Amino acid sequence: MAVGSGKWQGGAQTVVSAKHDWGLTALLSSYQQSFDGNLQTLTLQPLLFLNLADGYYLRSTGISTFNLGRNSVVPVGLGLGRVFERSDGRVVNVFVEPQYSVLQTGVGVPSFQVFAGVILQFPVQAHGRR
Repeated sequence: MAVGSGKWQGGAQTVVSAKHDWGLTALLSSYQQSFDGNLQTLTLQPLLFLNLADGYYLRSTGISTFNLGRNSVVPVGLGLGRVFERSDGRVVNVFVEPQYSVLQTGVGVPSFQVFAGVILQFPVQAHGRR
């Protein structure tokens, strides 16, 4: 198998978030266990968004991964993004977030990475209206 562990797995995921006047905080977590007991993975993603003026925002969204018993990585990032609305109603969100790993163990674990993206949101139109 080219991707994944090739094993049956079970697990659980959680999401907790809070909206603030200044932005948003959240925590995403996931635990996976293979049925044969050879693989256990825990991921934690704290999210912090701080609103600035003119649609700009600061962000930190590094995903900490612990392949229990094998390797781990804990990145800390600080990035900048901007959200703006186009004249046609579409919303565009662009961001870049360099992330440095404060903890890294195992083979192939990154010490530095850059997370960047473009998110496009399209307005919903009611049927029959153009």
